[in-house]
Amino acid sequence: MAAHYEHHVELPLVELPGGRVEVIAGEVLGRRSPAMAYSPMVGAALTVKRAMELSLDAGFEHAVVVVDGELSAEGQELERDTLYYMGMGRSALGLRSRAGGRAILIGGAAFGETILMWWNFVARTAEEMSAVRADWEAHRRFGEVTAYKGPRIPAPELVRLRVSKNNKRR
Repeated sequence: MAAHYEHHVELPLVELPGGRVEVIAGEVLGRRSPAMAYSPMVGAALTVKRAMELSLDAGFEHAVVVVDGELSAEGQELERDTLYYMGMGRSALGLRSRAGGRAILIGGAAFGETILMWWNFVARTAEEMSAVRADWEAHRRFGEVTAYKGPRIPAPELVRLRVSKNNKRR
């Protein structure tokens, strides 16, 4: 599908006793974003006053990133600008704050296959990853990053990726 842009002036809001949830993508607490989605997913901007309990779809993988203020989950302080993977099978997320904070929640259906993520690339096999890296270096398949003022950043050498005998990536 060709890339496209959507602008939505208003997004669904859910007020909770401990804060607010703005539904960016997918559905949260029965409210659906008008943004087009091509797979089951969720994206929400969370504003936490002191404590917030949020119901989650246990069939999704979820992650949270703090963008402002201070937040903790399950007694662990969460650092800003760090993506915290919350895993699958989680039906709720509790966030706490002494002075308030904001976070982004993302999630979606897990891939039905093993995937590899390395540098800026995602692939299914070591061979695909090698081909993607080669395409980046040769300026194939990937557009130029026009907002970056400088030479194209070369991909690091692909040296650690290997496939074990039982076909699991390491």
